[in-house]
Amino acid sequence: MNIKGSTVLILGGGGMVGRAACRELLDEEPARIVVASIAQAEAQAAIAEMQEEHRRKSSLRQQPLAPVEFIPEWGNIFVRASLSHLSFNQILDDSESRRTLVQDTFAGLDDEHVGSYFLYQMVTRHRPDIVLDAINTATGVAYSDVFGHAREVIDELYTGPGQPTTEKVERLLCSIYVPQLLRHMDVLFRAMRVCGTRAYVKVGTSGTGGMGWNIPYTHGEDRPSQKLLSKAAVAGAQSLLLFLQARTPLQPPAVQEDNTAAAARQLPLIKEIKPTATIAWREIGFGDIRYRGQPLHLEEVSLAEAEPLTAGKPLQIVRPGQPRTTDETFRSAYVNTGENGLFSAEEFVTITSLGQMEFVTPEEIARNIVDELQGVNTGKDVIGALNVTTMNATYRAGILRDRVLRHLRALEAEHGTDSVAFELLGPPRLSKLLYEAYLLKRCFGNMEAILQSTPEEMASRCRDLLGREERLLRTMLSIGIPVLLEEAGELRLARGHRLKSPPHRGQDEVPCDPARLEQWAAAGWVDLRPSNMEAWCGRLGTLLAEVQAIPEDETSSRYTRDRQFWSGAREGQGQMSPGEIVAWIFCREDKGERGR
Repeated sequence: MNIKGSTVLILGGGGMVGRAACRELLDEEPARIVVASIAQAEAQAAIAEMQEEHRRKSSLRQQPLAPVEFIPEWGNIFVRASLSHLSFNQILDDSESRRTLVQDTFAGLDDEHVGSYFLYQMVTRHRPDIVLDAINTATGVAYSDVFGHAREVIDELYTGPGQPTTEKVERLLCSIYVPQLLRHMDVLFRAMRVCGTRAYVKVGTSGTGGMGWNIPYTHGEDRPSQKLLSKAAVAGAQSLLLFLQARTPLQPPAVQEDNTAAAARQLPLIKEIKPTATIAWREIGFGDIRYRGQPLHLEEVSLAEAEPLTAGKPLQIVRPGQPRTTDETFRSAYVNTGENGLFSAEEFVTITSLGQMEFVTPEEIARNIVDELQGVNTGKDVIGALNVTTMNATYRAGILRDRVLRHLRALEAEHGTDSVAFELLGPPRLSKLLYEAYLLKRCFGNMEAILQSTPEEMASRCRDLLGREERLLRTMLSIGIPVLLEEAGELRLARGHRLKSPPHRGQDEVPCDPARLEQWAAAGWVDLRPSNMEAWCGRLGTLLAEVQAIPEDETSSRYTRDRQFWSGAREGQGQMSPGEIVAWIFCREDKGERGR
């Protein structure tokens, strides 16, 4: 793609890789670069550095570089805008913020709610053509220490009074990895869809610096480190979620906005560069060694104060009170490796030694990012590699599909029963649509006959069929798919013991209003109201219009679903196929078509 004149948003732009990517992009002359970082000072420092870099590069060229507008953004991109000025620990320490984070992480994400997120607001405000994501998402999510919070809750349950405090449970909920990652990915994907972002490149991680299960670097736990493996797990999960996003075909935007409908139909090109080595370095220097941003003061201790160790006597991991510190700070020569902090000379020697993590420079990563954006096949795109190495549907399976169907149809005929839906696959919308299509097939035989009937007649005949065939009705209700009826202006629900829609989320009762009723009916109720029958007429009319647009003498390979396909001739039945019709609905109406 052409980067010149574009808007680029760099998430983690104040970091080592983000700055290297920014420097690499300057030669391509984007119109503006939005540098987003967790801290205001870091974002502004990165922009000052880039402005100076831009001036230097321009001075070395016969034709100066085009002007670039640099825009700073700062805040926590994993939370709603009202919490974006707080760190994760600050959110956990405040009861109201903690409760908000719990609700945001586990509640459903609708179009109105997504707009409250800082990341969504930032993306939609700047409408970037390109998003470069250099944030180590896996670290941000996995280092929230779910194991530590779980141990506190477990201790309360099994060794304490038996009732963990609300705060401890909330802290545990806030630290669970997958819900956080899913919410973050969903918010970002929706924002890019709305803005018509053309490309998204993620700088991912392996979580272990490229090393295996035997990695010797831990966080104090037994090998392998739970935190490191959690980081690797989150990193892998994010790669697979990006893989799914990359396989999503074009579709309308999640949120309609003025003048964005055309752009939002374009989904971003999605790529991931995943370094599997230590990324280094930003700076070599001498000075204070900082711990959590503050200089580390040397403690006033001596060998004379050595304590006796007595078997059975507990060892204090942290002494009560404040440490006795001197005015002297810990100063030494260091290598600044960005996110991984400061390394001593010997630590750097160890970690970059052959057979350990070794290392890769941020400039090499940045070059791969820009090359991939410009269509150069670097061979380093993880998403592209997954696309060509994962095993897709096969020719053999396609051949054998007909054998499966012939066998199933023979068993149906032998036992005098139709195999429609079991509600084991999910979602209940699948079972709902299959049974509705099946009832229409039983009552009318084919789509043409359905379209010659009125919605009222369709609803009446389907209801009469269920009245005659009690076993069919009992089957539907027993698997959790109820039947919605409209009689004399009154809505009635024939149901079994348990409903699959709405889903059970710990509550045996939920409030019912017209809006929720329509949502539940669409999600998993066989809806025999005339209004739903009218909807079926609309979709079947669209389907038949597609079929009739195919020339009668067309026999080429152009059409997968031709006239004979929809007539049911391929199964020798001459009737509509509920399964194929529902698959068409999922592809067309629900925008759920497989991308590759």
